[in-house]
Amino acid sequence: MTTYHVDRLHGGVRLAILGAFFVGFYIGAWLVIPNLLPALRLEASTYLMPGLLGGIIFAMVFSWLAEQILPRVWPSRRRLVVTGDAIKLQEGDELQAILDRSERLTIFSWSFPIETRRAAVPRGWYCLAVRIAQGRRFISPYTFMPPDALEDFPQIRSFTELISEKEAKKPGNEHLLDIFGEQGHLRAAESDRWRDGVEMSREDFRQLVLQLRDIVPEWKRSE
Repeated sequence: MTTYHVDRLHGGVRLAILGAFFVGFYIGAWLVIPNLLPALRLEASTYLMPGLLGGIIFAMVFSWLAEQILPRVWPSRRRLVVTGDAIKLQEGDELQAILDRSERLTIFSWSFPIETRRAAVPRGWYCLAVRIAQGRRFISPYTFMPPDALEDFPQIRSFTELISEKEAKKPGNEHLLDIFGEQGHLRAAESDRWRDGVEMSREDFRQLVLQLRDIVPEWKRSE
């Protein structure tokens, strides 16, 4: 049995990081900087800009520290469990999804670049995702990684890069329109991932992919 602890930046941690941002801004803008500036013999009328700048710096530091520390001391209760009989998604004692390994499983896999920076995910990184499905039941694990880590990632050629509608409709990209149309099922799977996906560390996602190659041999052969 393999147990993966998932959703490192779960909702509670994200909310706490946001709170740390505002606490840091308050401390910097209203407590620290206003008490430092008089020592520089500056006029009170000049406090606004240094105060705002100091507040932003403190806010960024506080939120960064929260992002580094909180996931270690406040883990998510969700976990992905792979056994010899099933693949299960659990939150505490609640079973959220179960896929029976004795019955047929299907896998979709896709990737796309991050175009705008997200929390803890730089612009230009890639999201890699899989949808493990059985009938109407599915689990959608995913991870983020830099582009230079893609080349030696297992099964990488089975991850279809999604084409955006904006990209497909650019002048000169008419050849992409057919591909865009063929990716409808992957865009639907991506919508499910965005809503109900299971975020994993890069190392855990790699290990899961290696397991899935053995569990679903036809997916391995698709590479």
